[in-house]
Amino acid sequence: MAVGKAVLKVVGGKLLRAEVEHEEGIIKRVKLSGDFFLYPEEALEAIELDLQGATVEQVADRVNETAKALNAELVGFSAKDVQAVVEMAVSSS
Repeated sequence: MAVGKAVLKVVGGKLLRAEVEHEEGIIKRVKLSGDFFLYPEEALEAIELDLQGATVEQVADRVNETAKALNAELVGFSAKDVQAVVEMAVSSS
């Protein structure tokens, strides 16, 4: 299993960090952090859990689906930004 880390400064927005454990293109664990805002805060853990088993290409869709299901608001970043930082982390390992 490989582990990668990355940091992304969203244009006009916030800082996103990702630590990603992955194997054969499948995400096993993701830890997201940074100076972004997500309401409700519990949505972050749900998003991290929902990314388990996903490929990098599925990240934005999964983030959007989870956020919608929880009526969560992403402030200063988007699901595509999460996908970008996850992809950078996977590429770094």
